[in-house]
Parts: sequence; structure tokens; C-alpha cells
Amino acid sequence: MRFNLGVFSLFTHRASQCSSLKASTKFWRLALFAACIFASRGASAAPNFDFFPLAIGIKSAPVLIFVHGGAWIGGDKSGHGELGRNFAKAGICTLVMNYRLAPSHPSPAPVRDLEEFLSALPASLPSKACDPKRVYLAGHSAGAQIIAAWNSSFSNPNVKGFVGIEGIYDLPKLAERWPTYPDWFLKKAFGDAKNWPAASPARLTPHGKAPWLLIHSAKDELVDAGQSEIFAEHLAKQKVPVNLLVLPTGSHEEVIQRFGQPTEESTRRALKLLR
Repeated sequence: MRFNLGVFSLFTHRASQCSSLKASTKFWRLALFAACIFASRGASAAPNFDFFPLAIGIKSAPVLIFVHGGAWIGGDKSGHGELGRNFAKAGICTLVMNYRLAPSHPSPAPVRDLEEFLSALPASLPSKACDPKRVYLAGHSAGAQIIAAWNSSFSNPNVKGFVGIEGIYDLPKLAERWPTYPDWFLKKAFGDAKNWPAASPARLTPHGKAPWLLIHSAKDELVDAGQSEIFAEHLAKQKVPVNLLVLPTGSHEEVIQRFGQPTEESTRRALKLLR
């Protein structure tokens, strides 16, 4: 274990140890269980999540699980410490998770990892102040596809809403707009083009009617805002409440680096949903 600046970082254990691990608190039961399932399934990144503690005195808070981007082949939770700290300061129980990466672990491995993570949460959240019945999922870029694909593959009554930031929701249209992406990462993460529609949330039916907040910069140089616009239209047709915030400025990375800062409109919109 490593304790640093209020972030608990959990390291994986050998899979053979999972059945014998014991802990005295709910936090450590979750920590050891989560570390073990990632080790036994061949996680490409460890530790698997960071937890950002709430201020002392908060008795009940919603839970935000953030899923990083990185084109399904890279990225890591370690790049989002400021996001976690900012939302924790705002009274949100925040967890930033890793997941298995392509090409060693192509789709749907990340979606399954998210489902396993969610399944472990209700009885074992790191703090008693974290409300297991008020869970929200947020994701950036590829992470937005992961949470949206989860919403089309699984259901969980405790998940109350979603935040997609600079998200990818239609893989064929992404490849059409950005011709270098198939060889760069799409084939590594999803295989041949015939598989892409089935992994495109804008072409799938979501489970339930939990609301969405979609955030995208008009100046995104890596993922065009049309991705979020298409998904917003799709959700509206499915009678799912959706709000689309198109920011006038900000690169693909600038938007997520600013997300969580109290002065940002994206943060204010997200907190309105979470609270």
C-alpha cells in the first residue's frame, strides 16, 4: 500500500492469494478483492484505483467513478489526481479506476472490468459516507465509450447518471473522420471494422433512463464534437434525459485537465447532476 496526498493506491496481489485474503474493515475488503480480481484476470495496469477521501464531517455523499481515456491502448488513472481531489473537496466520493488495455486485452475487457468494479462496490465502499445507492460514472474519450458501452450491456439500479467528456460513441464515423485511427488503435482495441458498430454506443440501446451530461470542445483536435452530438441525438430518441455542453475552446487534453476545477462550466454542470 502507498499513502500519498490523501490518495490510497492499491497494488495487486497474486491471484492464488485471493481466496485467503482477510481484512478488518470494509475499505480493505474492497481493496484486497479489487486488487485480486485484476491480478487474476491479467490487468495491464496496477494499482487498479485511487480513492480520494472526503472532508471530515460529511455524512452522506454521492459516488463518482471516473474512467480515464487513452484510445483503449494507453492512459492511466495517475493522470487524474487533481480531478479526484477537486471533486472530493466538492463533497463527492471519488474513485479513479484503471482497466485492462489493448492489444493484450481488447474490447469488451474494459467494460467487463467496469462491471466487476461496480459489482464489488455496494457492500464495500471505502468510506461510510459514500452512498452506494447514488453512483455516477464519468469517462474521458475512450473512457466515455466504456461507460456508455457498459450502459448498453449491463444495468445497475445504483447507477444514477453519466458524464461523457470528449467521448467516442460511433467508431465507424470516427474512422471515417480520422483515417489514421484504425491502424493506430481501433483495430488493436476492437479488431476488424465489422466489429465496430457493435461497440458504438450511438448505435446501441441503453439500459434504463439514467440522465447523461455530454461535454465536448468545439476545438477538440483529436475527437470531433460530432461524436457527442450524434450520441446526444441518439439518447434523446431513446427518451433518455441528456444535456450537451459544447465548449467554445479547449484541446482534447485541456478539457479533461480543467474538469473538476470549481471555476469551469463543465464542473458546475457535473456537480448539478451529481447532487
